[in-house]
Parts: sequence; structure tokens; C-alpha cells
Amino acid sequence: IAAIIGVINPVLRGWGFEALFFLAAILAVLGFYLRSNAKDKVQDAKAVGIDLELFKTDSTFNWGALGVIVILAILYIFLW
Repeated sequence: IAAIIGVINPVLRGWGFEALFFLAAILAVLGFYLRSNAKDKVQDAKAVGIDLELFKTDSTFNWGALGVIVILAILYIFLW
């Protein structure tokens, strides 16, 4: 009823739109995952063949990425 009258806080309205876009993105990724046949026994003849080894990373890269994320989180907390 409040939405019909238009008395919802604009910030909350913005969060609602962001939540809808986030939900749509999650559903799109889930749809791509379910439609992919990278690990299926029978491959689709029209599918593009991608070697999954291209996406493997070593532990040095993973720890470095984690370090960058932690540094960015600390900067975000202190500079907010």
C-alpha cells in the first residue's frame, strides 16, 4: 500500500531496484551454469570447446588475490 501511495524512502526504493538487478544477475549466472555442458558425458555439437585448465590458478596467485582484497577492504573501512 505504501508503494502505491509513494511514501517509501527513496534510498529504500534504490535498494529495491539494486536487489532486483542482483537477483537477475544471479539467475543469469545460474542459467548459464545449468545450460553449460562442460562436464556432461554427451557434449553438444554446437558448443564451443573450452579447456577448463585455462581457468586453474596456483596457490601463489590465490594468496596474492586474497591479499589485494584484504588491503582494499582495510582502505575502504578507514577511508569511508
